[in-house]
Amino acid sequence: MLDNTRLETLVNHFKQAANLEQFDRCNDILRELRTYALDCSELSLWIQYLEGILAFEKHNDWAAAENTFQSLLHFTFNPHLKTQTLYGLGRTHIIQGEWTNAITLYQQIVATAHGPQKHGDTFKALRQIAICLCKGYLHGDYNQEVLAIGIAHCQEAIAICSLMADEIQDPESVAWLTGSVYSTLGTLYLYLQDWERAIQYYRKELRICHENKDILGIACCHNNMGEVNHLQGEAYWSTAQDFYKKALIAVRQSENQLEMMDILANLASLYEQMEEYPLAIEYYVQSIQCIEALRSKILAIGIGAGFSTTVANIYANAIVLNLEFGDTTCAFNHMEQARSRAFLDTLVAGSLDISPDKERRISAVLTLEGIQAALPENTLVLAYFTTGLVQSPEGRGRANQIPRRHRFPASKVFLVGITREQFIVHTTNLSPNDLLSHRIDRLASQYFLEPSIRATLYEELISPVEGLLAESKLVCLIPHGPLHYVPFQALTSGEEQCLLSENGPKILYSPSVSTLLHEKPRSDGRLPSPSCLAVGYNGDTTPALTFAEHEAADVARIMQGQVLVGAAPKKQALEKRAEAYRFLHFSCHGTFNVRSPLDSMLQISATETLTAREVMQTLKLNCQLVTLSACHSGLSAVRSGDELSGFAQAFMQAGAEAVLVSLWQIPEHSTRILIERFYEEVCCGVDIVNALKKAQLYLRHLTVREIKMILRRYSDARYISELASVNSTQKPFVAPYYWAGFTLIGRQSILSP
Repeated sequence: MLDNTRLETLVNHFKQAANLEQFDRCNDILRELRTYALDCSELSLWIQYLEGILAFEKHNDWAAAENTFQSLLHFTFNPHLKTQTLYGLGRTHIIQGEWTNAITLYQQIVATAHGPQKHGDTFKALRQIAICLCKGYLHGDYNQEVLAIGIAHCQEAIAICSLMADEIQDPESVAWLTGSVYSTLGTLYLYLQDWERAIQYYRKELRICHENKDILGIACCHNNMGEVNHLQGEAYWSTAQDFYKKALIAVRQSENQLEMMDILANLASLYEQMEEYPLAIEYYVQSIQCIEALRSKILAIGIGAGFSTTVANIYANAIVLNLEFGDTTCAFNHMEQARSRAFLDTLVAGSLDISPDKERRISAVLTLEGIQAALPENTLVLAYFTTGLVQSPEGRGRANQIPRRHRFPASKVFLVGITREQFIVHTTNLSPNDLLSHRIDRLASQYFLEPSIRATLYEELISPVEGLLAESKLVCLIPHGPLHYVPFQALTSGEEQCLLSENGPKILYSPSVSTLLHEKPRSDGRLPSPSCLAVGYNGDTTPALTFAEHEAADVARIMQGQVLVGAAPKKQALEKRAEAYRFLHFSCHGTFNVRSPLDSMLQISATETLTAREVMQTLKLNCQLVTLSACHSGLSAVRSGDELSGFAQAFMQAGAEAVLVSLWQIPEHSTRILIERFYEEVCCGVDIVNALKKAQLYLRHLTVREIKMILRRYSDARYISELASVNSTQKPFVAPYYWAGFTLIGRQSILSP
């Protein structure tokens, strides 16, 4: 029988080993505990808790850790175990940037803490709440009002320090915890621009770090005090410089790349304000080199949304400075690096296993010189980049009211035009904060389709490169930030002509220019035969789809492929057979998960969903195209780092050359007509980029008479009756709502039919 003292000792040893990454020792402790678990049901719950910690610390599988802790809360009645579980669950939310969810859990700890660990548990929870408020403000999720709340929590924590010391016998641990609260208080006062109090608390923390010979802590304190002086203005810049240099000396002793990245970025920002631009650029380059050096270590670091936003802002500031200094080539190269970095960080934050080979492929970034050499003739790349995106809805659309945040980049939208011979960088008059609504499910289909908005966006995003556009047969669009929701093909010029027109260029989207030009290696050097697997399911919920299964059957017939329809399970067949097909088509309900985009799903049967995460983990594709004829299949989460993550990236990472998605829910009857026409064009030997253009133009020009003939073939009596009173020569699908939502995302290699 295992007594409570021995159990507590083993649990503490497990946590210490996990912190030191001694995972073999963790497994030894788990094995010992399991030998006692047969006689004690409560012990099995402690084992489950420790397995959650292992998922978090060793595997960085935050989704698995979250599920483990969440499940444990339903079964444990031990107050101490419940508190520890709430604390662990809160950490999973913090690492994913879900500050409000974490705060709710820590508030539960404060409300229910009791017993021998009462004061220690309360102290830690109050500290974590303050940290969440601080981080949430820094990364734009909260406004300034939360700072006073954070200060109150810190002061309450300090007030119980002496009581906590009686519970925690290790004075060094108590000192470290106290110092961390001083650090948080200093940062909160810094954001409130109460410089004197900020310095006061940072100095208190610095004394504790010196007493404990904490070199990294000393570096952080000097860096923080540098920020305080930095923000006070020119009269204090010399003092800020001294603190930053002290911080740099200390951090080089600790060899901590993450903190070094931050200190170098601070020095770069300071020299930029001092108008010492060569030095500023040099330190930004060094900071970015630290970021790149961290690529192979991001799993060990345990990055989250906070880290990604910090990195995004460093890139953004470097880009803005290079453009102001006139180095447009370097600025563009940083844009490509930033896109690559953001997606890699998103995969890690989504708990996906990133092999060294996949990491190298994602990290492979072409320079401007390499891009221009690889671009085909008559091809125009329009790459956009946004900076200074405020995440909190209250900050958007009110740029003059955005709270002052250290190193927060200016809110700008840049346009880059690239051909084989020319390279143009243009700063638009747009702000990303004017573009993004908190209702992203309605942003594309309602706001961006307004005629005046379409005209304004054309003027800002297309007109500056119209000279290049006139000579181009293919336009490759690389959106960024909120621009991912813009249906560029529907933007209209002064003559009210859409970018997608009979005499206009073909249009292809891509996540980055490097991805656009990347040739995916194949094991045999060949595509599969031009066969197709079509998956369809109408669904059994309200409203169910009417023609999804018919559409899948039509596609399989046109492409002479195979079809999987109905309520029967399909996932196992997909995993086994998908690699053999050149085309994959999904016609079903799609659900976008704003909170966790990699958990967005397709409802492929009555009992099965296919998530973006599962696509990347289980499917091995060798196909030219995946078509997602489903609701909201193209929506992706966009934060300040442009962590585009959704089905398009998932299927491309699984091996697809291109993905056809929809930005909003499009009526079934018009979708079916467009999709059928698209595949008919492909069967005639038309490349898929041109096939989509032809299908969209075909749909736009259909008259009521022609639509009725098609619908009779579909046996769609309901919509035929709706058209009964409409003039037979009218064109009901000419509005962009019916055709502009379809977006083709892929590589330029798909231009060969």
